[in-house]
Amino acid sequence: MKAIGMRAKSHVLPILRPCIASKTPASCRAPSALDLVSPQRRESSRPSSWFGHLAPLRSAPAAVDRDCYDERTLEDLPDYEFALRDDGLRLIPLSMIRSGYHRWGFLAEYKKNLHEELVRYRRAELLENYLDWVVVEGPKLDGATKTEVRRRFRRWVREETREAGLGPDSVSRFKYCLYVDQKCLDTLEPFQRAGENPYMQDIMGKYQRPPMVIVVVDRRWRPRRIHIKEKDRGHPPIEGCDEHYVGWAYMRSFITASLYHDFSGDYEKLEDRESYARPPLLTPYGALSMPE
Repeated sequence: MKAIGMRAKSHVLPILRPCIASKTPASCRAPSALDLVSPQRRESSRPSSWFGHLAPLRSAPAAVDRDCYDERTLEDLPDYEFALRDDGLRLIPLSMIRSGYHRWGFLAEYKKNLHEELVRYRRAELLENYLDWVVVEGPKLDGATKTEVRRRFRRWVREETREAGLGPDSVSRFKYCLYVDQKCLDTLEPFQRAGENPYMQDIMGKYQRPPMVIVVVDRRWRPRRIHIKEKDRGHPPIEGCDEHYVGWAYMRSFITASLYHDFSGDYEKLEDRESYARPPLLTPYGALSMPE
């Protein structure tokens, strides 16, 4: 049995970002595949390729902060939650790239996982209706490398920040994007099959499933030519790079809900994290490897 609505080929995705709005959120219903794309924000109707920016919702540490755990409106949040309110954008999309032909199966599961994380941290009611999902499609993204995705993402960021009057490093959604290639797409079906076991449906059970993997791509990364420490080079080349940090990481898809908050400050970067694991290992900590 195939994973929901999927045909084999490769894909790219970005990280999710909340869309700030003024209406009161509705009940915490599970999202459907029909919720995935906002029609007025969709740039192409052809199911060919996606790319997008980093924009998860809220980090787990902030979500369990007792000072704001029970807040239910953005106005109730303390001032340090500026990243969710004061970035000057009223519609904040997830931005995506998809490569290959895919009937939204991976994205539907990804969005479902994010919904469950928000419910777990009591943030679905507050943030879920503020999301806007944008799909940028194009056949040139089929089989795209991380370098090609980064190049496309940089162009997208230049256009978006110019229109919004923001700097490219002002908010997390312009710093990172999510990418889903064929190897990532192939992790969807084992993850879903394992979820048929009732003991693997809660958050702890998800960690016992085969990982559903997504790639986090760093827009600002460039290969270094000088001043590279000996311990940071000489690794097996990945897309021509032998540095320890290759400008991207494999991650479990359901933990990306915290990334937007984690990367909101200037001090937190993917490459600086002690938990960064060089591919094919999965970040954080490299306890798992990308399935072959």
